[in-house]
Amino acid sequence: MEKPPELTDRDWQILLHVYRYRVSNIRIIWQRFCPEGTHGAARNIVRRMVTEGWIRKWPLDQKRHFLTLNSRGALVCKAKNWSAARFSEQSLPALFGVLHYCLRTGHKRLTPSELHEMDPGFATQAGWAHAYYVHTAQQGLCLSCCLIDRRNSPQRLVTRGRGLIVDCYKIPAFRAFIDAGRFTVTILTAYQSMVEPILAEVRRRHRGPVMFRVEVVPEIADYLPQRQ
Repeated sequence: MEKPPELTDRDWQILLHVYRYRVSNIRIIWQRFCPEGTHGAARNIVRRMVTEGWIRKWPLDQKRHFLTLNSRGALVCKAKNWSAARFSEQSLPALFGVLHYCLRTGHKRLTPSELHEMDPGFATQAGWAHAYYVHTAQQGLCLSCCLIDRRNSPQRLVTRGRGLIVDCYKIPAFRAFIDAGRFTVTILTAYQSMVEPILAEVRRRHRGPVMFRVEVVPEIADYLPQRQ
């Protein structure tokens, strides 16, 4: 991808950030790309990029908004699977959960092109439908797939994780990582109280070379539907 001449270097980094994580918001843009400026300065940059068609602003609730690529930004980023319909009450907690986890830990969500560079065999539905990142473990670099706790039971989360492993194992590129012990599942939960019950369920039901990790991302709760 090449930076369009109409964008400043900072504009381009913001656009690539939104492309990588698929969503963002003005506060994150301010903290990450305008640390020397004010929140108003970040808001002005975002407003201009929205007006020019690079990114799009959506209502999250009565007070908050979130950002995605707009059609112009999707075109320049070659985001083939971009679709406004993908940002729903179900998908937003997962997208923002991954974003906040990566910002806190320094990991990066892998883009489809980065997965393809690792192995063209990752260019499958299992490759682009989930969020992946690379981390270091005793056995070396591992590929991890993120799974989001949307107030699920530990039993449900482990069942989903095991199903994900089964689906990935059908694909040779993923199977090589799994057989080598270099594939993990990272469950992201908003609640510290869920960590031990999830790990206990993993110990009770899971066997095999894939390790489960459980990480707390409190911000996920901000994007979950309100309890009735």
